Amino acid sequence: MEKDSSLITVVETGLLTALNQFLTINSISNIDILTVKRDSVFVLKKVNCLQVKGDITFKLANKYSGFFGFDNYIEMYYSFDLSGHIDKLIVKGLSNNKINSHDCGILNLVKYLLEEMQSKGSTTSLISVFDIIKKSYLNSSYPIEYYRELNRKSYFRLKDMMLEKSFLIKDLSEDNKDKLDITYNYKHVLLPIMSSILS
Repeated sequence: MEKDSSLITVVETGLLTALNQFLTINSISNIDILTVKRDSVFVLKKVNCLQVKGDITFKLANKYSGFFGFDNYIEMYYSFDLSGHIDKLIVKGLSNNKINSHDCGILNLVKYLLEEMQSKGSTTSLISVFDIIKKSYLNSSYPIEYYRELNRKSYFRLKDMMLEKSFLIKDLSEDNKDKLDITYNYKHVLLPIMSSILS
């Protein structure tokens, strides 16, 4: 395709045709489709036929218990093991090295939040858990890595009260936590998850 750019159109058309055949054969309507990627489709129902005309076979790559789509084009797919713990938490929309920078940070809190959701039976119990998480997060009680923004840059945001501006910085030590603007992950990650769980 690098040598002949016209092949790009042929491949893209072929992928789209195969996808449409797959959806038709399995009676998958628009409401059953969670998201479509260039070479994959995420559906909400079980499919019976993985092979379409032309000897094209779709493979079941993963099964997930749930999904969150955030307003910063980041998607999160997760599943639980039999004991109710997070078995898989997949983040799409970030490069692998950016995802790795969140493993000891906000993704830990997301896993905890989802496991609490799985284990608590009542909305009242969940509300008290959410309240503790909210207070701890907004009081900067978590380690500094929890405040690295879960977005494509994955930096920390420093606030400057005198200039009324904020600045992005790649790395920051724990003793500078009081200088952080910590609202991003709360507003764009934790609050949407908590709201969707309670709705």
